[in-house]
Amino acid sequence: MPSGDGLFRKRGSPYWYTRLKGADGRWRDISTKCTVYKEAKKVRSQISARAVEGTAPTEMAKWKLSRAADDFVNYRVRTKAARTASAERFRLRALERVLGRDKRLDAITAADLRRYQVERLDEGRRPATINSELRCLRQILKAAKLWNRLREDYKQLDVPRESPNHALTSAQFNQLVMTAKANPNWQVALCAAILASQTTARSWEIKNLHLGDVVLTGDTACPRPHLKIRRAGTKTNAGVRILPLNRPALWAVNRLLCRAAALGATSGEHFLLPADLSRHTKLSDPLHGYSGFDPSRHQATWRSAWRNLTTAARLPGVRFHDLRHTSITDGRRQGVPIETMMRLAGHVSPEMTTYYTHLGNDDVAEAVARIEAANPSLVQLLGI
Repeated sequence: MPSGDGLFRKRGSPYWYTRLKGADGRWRDISTKCTVYKEAKKVRSQISARAVEGTAPTEMAKWKLSRAADDFVNYRVRTKAARTASAERFRLRALERVLGRDKRLDAITAADLRRYQVERLDEGRRPATINSELRCLRQILKAAKLWNRLREDYKQLDVPRESPNHALTSAQFNQLVMTAKANPNWQVALCAAILASQTTARSWEIKNLHLGDVVLTGDTACPRPHLKIRRAGTKTNAGVRILPLNRPALWAVNRLLCRAAALGATSGEHFLLPADLSRHTKLSDPLHGYSGFDPSRHQATWRSAWRNLTTAARLPGVRFHDLRHTSITDGRRQGVPIETMMRLAGHVSPEMTTYYTHLGNDDVAEAVARIEAANPSLVQLLGI
């Protein structure tokens, strides 16, 4: 029974409890996590103060991390872009693995967060990645009204100010291409790498290309062969743009079109990179009739192929995103105005879009032509 101070013990538990009425009118027993009565009194006062402010833990505080993660992802899938929800689902898997799927939210402590940071650093993860993962957990704990008790003891990892991006030299990129051409299993990684290095396209933008987004004969938007980047497949509104194709990029697109046709992609709404429905099948030649592909869904990743390719090319640590940085760097070195490169790369803010309305698609077409000129031996390497 509660004492005059509103504290009581439960049979079998060493902790003191208090009882509070929630917003739904239901009474709930809340543990102070204290075994000493005087300490429990102080904690009860803090809990009562939070309750007055509407910050007392909710019923969700008793959930296991796995249930809370599923609930969080389901909500994000319906309210955020597909890419955002997918990334958060991936981050939450790491949290469940390290902290434990069955760990209750109200049992998570600041010490757990520090342990998580250390273990992920030991696994080789970057501070920015770890901060993003814990940011998902923070949103879950806020929803359960549990974050305030951890906030003062939590500190994000410092992220180096310098950019991790770097541009590949022409020799490095050509080495990558020669290595990829020798292995049919790296066909998608090869073509995607050429597109990124020649047009600034992001990996997600390439994966989200539909057949209808590939315009080989030109149209009213751009008289030259080009790709159309849709809003659903890019990072920001500024990412919606036309990407003219120079000769290496056109070579890569034509190879991907042939592959897509062999895998059953025929409609304009089918994806250029159909999804492989079998994770255990290694495809060396799609023309042999393997039918485990769904053109209505896009390929999710080429991470394994990229890792193996860069290792074989003796370029370990090179990220796919570095090719976008390579494209931007080559363009600037070839004298492409920075405002044109920003438009090509999708870096232009709405305000800058208005300021640079005089820039047309002929300007960005000239930009990709200069990017091609930065590595003339690539054209010979591809035989075009």
